[in-house]
Amino acid sequence: MTENEQEHLIIAELPGVNREQIGIDVLGNSVTITVNHSEEITEQDESRKTLRRRQSLSRSSRTVALPFPINEQVVKATYTNGLLQIRIPKKRGKKVIIDQD
Repeated sequence: MTENEQEHLIIAELPGVNREQIGIDVLGNSVTITVNHSEEITEQDESRKTLRRRQSLSRSSRTVALPFPINEQVVKATYTNGLLQIRIPKKRGKKVIIDQD
């Protein structure tokens, strides 16, 4: 995770992962990145006339917390060549003007 004056940037390297396998959830002040992986292997033995299927499912996730609540409507994400980038704009507060007595 890095930041500059305009935004926080979360970068995740996900080589070999398809975009459809990635889930991004924003809740409160945290962003959770989830990767779902499923694999199905089918083996067929003609001599014994058997068919064997194995399926494996795995899920891994990582949660990043920020020091402020996140508005999920302003979060932007891109995924290119195994690199996921999530951009979270920083809130810009109003400047308070101090009146003279």
